[in-house]
Amino acid sequence: MFKDKLRKLREENGLSQYELADKIYVSRSAIAKWENGFGMPGKESLEILCEFFNVTKEYLLEEDEPIKIIENVNRRSRKKILLLSLLLIPLILYLLVSTGFFISNRINQRNFPQHGSFYTTKYLKKFGLKDLEVIESNNYGTKGTASPYFFAEIDSYEVFDNYVNYVYNKLFYSPDYAYVGYSVKILPDSQNYIYNKNVFLLQSFNLSNHIVSCDKNDGKPTEYIFYFMTKNDYSRDSKDSTKINYLKLTYHITQNLNNTGNYEKYYECSMDLRKCSTVDGFSQHYLINEYYDIQKIPVTKKNIDLYIDVKFNWLSISFSSKYDNLVYNDKIASTPYDIFIKVNYTLTPKGEYEKLGVKNIVRYYNLQNFDHFQLSDIDVGMDNPNSYVELEKYNIEIEYEVLENSYFYSLI
Repeated sequence: MFKDKLRKLREENGLSQYELADKIYVSRSAIAKWENGFGMPGKESLEILCEFFNVTKEYLLEEDEPIKIIENVNRRSRKKILLLSLLLIPLILYLLVSTGFFISNRINQRNFPQHGSFYTTKYLKKFGLKDLEVIESNNYGTKGTASPYFFAEIDSYEVFDNYVNYVYNKLFYSPDYAYVGYSVKILPDSQNYIYNKNVFLLQSFNLSNHIVSCDKNDGKPTEYIFYFMTKNDYSRDSKDSTKINYLKLTYHITQNLNNTGNYEKYYECSMDLRKCSTVDGFSQHYLINEYYDIQKIPVTKKNIDLYIDVKFNWLSISFSSKYDNLVYNDKIASTPYDIFIKVNYTLTPKGEYEKLGVKNIVRYYNLQNFDHFQLSDIDVGMDNPNSYVELEKYNIEIEYEVLENSYFYSLI
């Protein structure tokens, strides 16, 4: 069934429903609805899903699933739809002719990347990035319709890592930019800060501030977000809102079936470059240091218990704040988090299952709103991630480490 295949592909790629929704430009509720069998994606979303996971429509859909969708419309309804369509054809043709030229011009004016091309110089100039170099790639351009998303096939993670450092150094050290930062939010909701529909930005002095997510298998950063302003945009009175720009770089691993019938890995880098007003729906962005005095608090294994509750369950480890007025990296706007955890799971088989052998699993996480992380069958090579029958054969021990450069901010 489609719902089962979608869930399996998502979990095999280590994605949450939120993350997959962000990748294919739909809401998380849409992903949840599809995975629970309460609906099917439209044609465009289905095509994006197939492209993202590098699978065919035939693989995702059972033979009768498209037919079942069509059969939900009975014969009488089809006749009504046909009659209405015939009446609307002249109006539709008129609208297409009168607006087609306008739409075409608007798309071209955006200067978004097309297949086999990078952002145009005209578009890059809006961000002070007219000489920004393209990532090393043999195949790049946009996917689907014209959009601010740029994709490039790359040879390895090292190519992505080098390009991220190049972009950061360009933004941070160039005299053309007055500000490079990332968004933060204050916990808990209180009267100490402006209504949270506004976004607060904190100036960055380290590339790690911009990390959004990491690969849970090896801990390598896979997504970065940069907020930046040119000198011209920075000219403003204290506490005024900012004219901020947004740049996101993401590393993807996809798999395609090759001619020999084996799956082959492909590596991609995507870039999203635009004005902040088109990203997160918030109307204003402010510099937090102009409103509050804050202090940086390093987090280590020795002091984490002072600020964060850490709890263990049979399969999971959870983290929750116990410190008032924390400032942490904002999950809502898909921005970075600065507390990184390495979790070691040791699975020792119970007596009668001794032949299974001891399993050691290591996972890397970054704390998003102080969340919890749970082991599933799929983590130990089982086929069914929804059933814990196999895991019940093991005694499970969980240990964790706080990685270097972990910290958060607090209001003084």
